[in-house]
Amino acid sequence: MATNTPPPSDVPADPSTQPARGTTVRGPWALVLVLLIAVAAMTFLFFHERTNGAERAGNSATEDAAVAAARNYVSRFINYRYNDLDPFFANFAEGLADEDAARWKELEPLLRPTLEERQVESEGTVTHAADAGEADGLHSVLVYGSYTFKNIDNPNSIPADVAMLVNVRETGGRWQIESVRTPSSSAESLGGTTPPLGTGGN
Repeated sequence: MATNTPPPSDVPADPSTQPARGTTVRGPWALVLVLLIAVAAMTFLFFHERTNGAERAGNSATEDAAVAAARNYVSRFINYRYNDLDPFFANFAEGLADEDAARWKELEPLLRPTLEERQVESEGTVTHAADAGEADGLHSVLVYGSYTFKNIDNPNSIPADVAMLVNVRETGGRWQIESVRTPSSSAESLGGTTPPLGTGGN
């Protein structure tokens, strides 16, 4: 006896192989996509922050180098002895632009006899220095210090303070002093770089 077998299309499918109502087979892939987007965003932010951090570190290192150059220059500015002036004149011209260094050399024959005759000595330290700003590679550094000086008329050390605005620029791998002046003055000549001589009497 023949058995009526329903056509394959009429055979009920196994419920376990069918998606449940209210769900979609694309759900897991959507979740993966969201996770990939999140990972990409975090990666971008990480490298962006890392790049910014490296740039800030580079700027900080440049500012530190500019401050160190200005600080060192002012330190030479306030330390000298009348009976040992060769290092003073050599060190003071170091770091200046060639033109300014030549002008400073021209002042030496006039300044040396005065320092020796008046027996001038100065000893001091830089107490504070900070980068006050940068424009086109030129750093303006404020430098403060204190020193004592004495001469033939004032054998006892006299305390004094010094404040200088030193403009420095990195040129050819070295820091060059472009001008030195008092913060309240607009004059930017080599005359402003003359150290505190303490040659006067009472």
